Amino acid sequence: MNAQAPHMINVSLGSVVISALLTLISGCDRVPVTGKDDSDPTIKGTQSETASAVSFSHGQDIFVSTYNDDTGDGKVTYTANDRVVYPGASLLGWSYSLDRGQHWTYGGKVPPPQGIAALWGDPAIVVSKTNYSRVYISSLAIDLSKIPPTGHHGWMTDGTITGACVARSDDGGIHFTIQSCFSAAGDFYDGSALAAGSGSDGRIFAAFVDVPKNRIDVWASPDGLGPFVKLGDPFPGMRMVSHPRLAYDQTNGVLLVAAINLDNQLIYMNRLVGDIWQQPVIVSNATTKVDIKVGSQTIRMAYGFSFDVGTASQTELENGNIRVNDDAIRLLYTTRDAETQRIYVRGSACRADLANCHDVPQWGTTPGNLNTPRDQWNPTVTAWPGFFGLPPVWKATYQTTDDDPNGVSIKEGNLAVLPNGTPIFVPFDMVSARAICPDFRYGSPGNAKSGYWGDYDEMTLAGFSSGSTSPDFLLSFSDSFKGCVSQSEFTSNHLHVSSVVFK
Repeated sequence: MNAQAPHMINVSLGSVVISALLTLISGCDRVPVTGKDDSDPTIKGTQSETASAVSFSHGQDIFVSTYNDDTGDGKVTYTANDRVVYPGASLLGWSYSLDRGQHWTYGGKVPPPQGIAALWGDPAIVVSKTNYSRVYISSLAIDLSKIPPTGHHGWMTDGTITGACVARSDDGGIHFTIQSCFSAAGDFYDGSALAAGSGSDGRIFAAFVDVPKNRIDVWASPDGLGPFVKLGDPFPGMRMVSHPRLAYDQTNGVLLVAAINLDNQLIYMNRLVGDIWQQPVIVSNATTKVDIKVGSQTIRMAYGFSFDVGTASQTELENGNIRVNDDAIRLLYTTRDAETQRIYVRGSACRADLANCHDVPQWGTTPGNLNTPRDQWNPTVTAWPGFFGLPPVWKATYQTTDDDPNGVSIKEGNLAVLPNGTPIFVPFDMVSARAICPDFRYGSPGNAKSGYWGDYDEMTLAGFSSGSTSPDFLLSFSDSFKGCVSQSEFTSNHLHVSSVVFK
């Protein structure tokens, strides 16, 4: 990054200052999205890797959560050491709520279209900014030629995945059908991100990592209705990996894309102005891919980072002038403490045009900030820009084993800035420690390595509840609340999705 790291402070400020800075915390009730009871159609499958959005249709807000959905339909079967996928399989599932997340209805799974054998997970979601009843969800896709009638065995990383598909809903997320599928000459795609233009820019953007070419591919539908067309390379000459992340800067009308460079593990970001990419910029220190120790076993997690673009903070100077700070873009990512080898969450910030990016160790769980003795990972960041005297809010969440070495809890807080310009982050309890299903593949959980429990989640702004002047946020997440039977290389049982709505 192109600025010296600011001095790190110990967050031990008085309660008066903290309460003035931070949105009041309300209790967070954990609500099942899938697997609610034995009559729920999702109870005999697994659901994980969530992304959420809020649409407006039929005169009301509709909360939508999409996820990897392995609800049983005979198209995917398991043995102790194998998985068999048959033509017609789909992992692109979703649920919706008509009462602001108090109850959820299973929408089903989007079936693969003609020419596609299977839709294979890594979902993302976005709502159009020009028509709030249009919702888009994306999925990796497998060409019909890749799965024989007898099924495909084992992992799907042998060139089986050949591209991606985007499904569209015109009724706020209650029903979905495939809008467009696309491929980069059959290259293996991984990860998924979506973003929506605003104002005169009605484009819908989708991004994936092209694994064999170590490249981030960004696609765009010109109006959210037509097919997706691949844009130029946002990181030319660079070897990029990890799930990309997208955000749309509504103030300046530009798309932002971020991904990790394979050669130095740094996150780079670029801006799409019209149809022209600008110059990639470093926006983080080195990131870390994580396997997390939970009790006597480990769980597999992806490189974790998240960012958004919103309202920059302001500092009043001694002469009475106001300085707009370089933090209209705020980012959290996972990295490793060299001294203790602890996985932790660290922050950074950029000016909206990426002209100045700098390390912000005060945001997150950087050593010395807080009492965070174990690991923290899977950060999410979402901005609310503020409106007519209501201050902006920068909300962040992360997962951790701090509360219980045998379970995973979720914390939330604000990426805030003191009036003197000093960044501050104070996390609050949000979701109590969740059990991780034991993995018996190698005789005991203590011998298991990298069991699956869902790699990531994405938070969203959820508008305002009745009578409130503080915005709500929605997070869905993997949850084994129905009890644990087993965990394996390919799936877990039970593994479903829960959600929280919080301020």
